[in-house]
Amino acid sequence: MSSPVPMKPEPEPISEPTEPQARAPSSTNASAPALTRRARLLPVLDRWLVVFAVGSALVAPIRLVPFQVPFPFSAFEAEARWVIPFAIAGLALSIARRSTRTAIAYGACLAILVPWSLEWLPATLGRDDSRHADLRVLSTNLLAPSPTPALAREILAIDADVVLVQEASDEWWAVLETEGVLARYPHHVEETHSFREDYMGIAILSRLPITRSAVERLGGTFVPYAWADITTEDGQHVRLYSIHTWPPFAPSLLEMHVDQMAHLRHLAARDREDDALDAIVIGGDFNASPMSRQYRLLRDIGVTSAHERMGRGFATTWPNLPVLPVPVPPMRLDHVFVAGEHVEVVSVREGIGEGSDHLPVLVELSLAP
Repeated sequence: MSSPVPMKPEPEPISEPTEPQARAPSSTNASAPALTRRARLLPVLDRWLVVFAVGSALVAPIRLVPFQVPFPFSAFEAEARWVIPFAIAGLALSIARRSTRTAIAYGACLAILVPWSLEWLPATLGRDDSRHADLRVLSTNLLAPSPTPALAREILAIDADVVLVQEASDEWWAVLETEGVLARYPHHVEETHSFREDYMGIAILSRLPITRSAVERLGGTFVPYAWADITTEDGQHVRLYSIHTWPPFAPSLLEMHVDQMAHLRHLAARDREDDALDAIVIGGDFNASPMSRQYRLLRDIGVTSAHERMGRGFATTWPNLPVLPVPVPPMRLDHVFVAGEHVEVVSVREGIGEGSDHLPVLVELSLAP
C-alpha cells in the first residue's frame, strides 16, 4: 500500500495594499484649544469683575460724604469719573456672566456717579451761539522753576486781552520781559516769588487799562491772589481774579485749601451783588477737579464753569504728560468761572503749555446784552 503523497498547500492570495481612509475632521478636536483658553480666561475675568466691583463700591460713596475728604480719598474723588467706563463695562460683563452680586455693585456705583458727572449738562441749554466775543481771557500755570520761552511765545500767539498767571516766579518774570510779553501787556498787577521760596507767585496781565487792582491773601494764609478791574472797549466793567489754591495733600494742607475756597466763595458772592460790575471772571489753578466738593460748592453759589457751559466738562488740563509723566489719569484742575447777568461763554479751549505741567485755558466771553 502506497503512502499518501503530501499535498502542497495553496498559496494565500496576496491582497492589494489599500490606502488608509481619510477621517473626517473632528469638530470636537478643533475646538478643544478654544475651549481650553475660554476655560482658563473665564475664572480670571470673574476675579477681575469682583476686584473692580469692590474698587468701584469704595470710590463711589465718597460722593455722598458731606465734607471735604482728606488725602488719599480726595485723589480718589478727583479721579472718580474714570470709574464710570469701567463700571459700565463691568455691569455689561456681569449681566453676561449672570453674576448678580457684581452687577448690583456696578449698578449702584453708576447710580451715584453718572448723575454726579453729568451735573453740568443743563448748563449748555439756552446758549446763544450767535453772540461774538467781547473779551478773551487766558489762564496759565507757568510752572515756577521752569521758565520756557516757548510758553511765553504761546502767550503772545494766543493774543488774549487778559492773562491770568499762576506760579509767577522771579525767573519767569524775566523771561516774560525778554520775550516781549510784558510789552504786549503793559498793565499788570503781580507778586512774584522765587521758585526756591515757593510756587505761589501770582499775576494778572492786561492790554486794557486796569482801573483798580490788588494782591491780597487767600483765606488768611500766606498764599496770594490777584484781582483787577478793567473796562472793555464797549464800556463793560469786569472784575478778574487769578487764583492758585494750595493742594490738599495732607490734613494741614486740606484745612488750608478748604479755607481758601471758602474765602473765594465769599468774594464771588460779594461781587455778584455789586451792581457796578457787569461781569466776574475767576480763573486759575484751583487744585480741585470737577468731582471735588469744593468745586461744587463754588459753582453752587451761581458762578458758571466755562468748560461746563460749552459742554466740555470732561476736558483735562493736568498733568501735561510730556512735562510731567505721572502715572495718574488726567483731570481738570484749571478752571475759568464766570458770572454776570449778560455774560455768555462763546468758546473755551486748552493750549499746549510747553514747559509747564498744566495746559493753558483760553475762554472767549460775550458781555453785551
